[in-house]
Amino acid sequence: MRYAVTPEDCCLSAMDFQTPTSGSGGPVSVWSKNAYVSKKDVVDAATTAAIAWFDKNAKTSNSSCGEDEREDSRRIVAALSQQYAQPSLF
Repeated sequence: MRYAVTPEDCCLSAMDFQTPTSGSGGPVSVWSKNAYVSKKDVVDAATTAAIAWFDKNAKTSNSSCGEDEREDSRRIVAALSQQYAQPSLF
């Protein structure tokens, strides 16, 4: 996850998820139409998006996604879900 703060103190973010056979992401941009008022909001949104993306990857039956990649995605979902359930430290 990357984020930037505008002169008006809005936070913009971009996420980049990569696996050996697929990926999704882009640079921080105003064109994403998402702005947040705090770093915590950015992290919450990015974590939610990452969980959804890797969960979809873990459940895919796409032939380009092997069992090792699906297992890695399941582990990432479990780790992010556990971390997300913890109280925020910032």
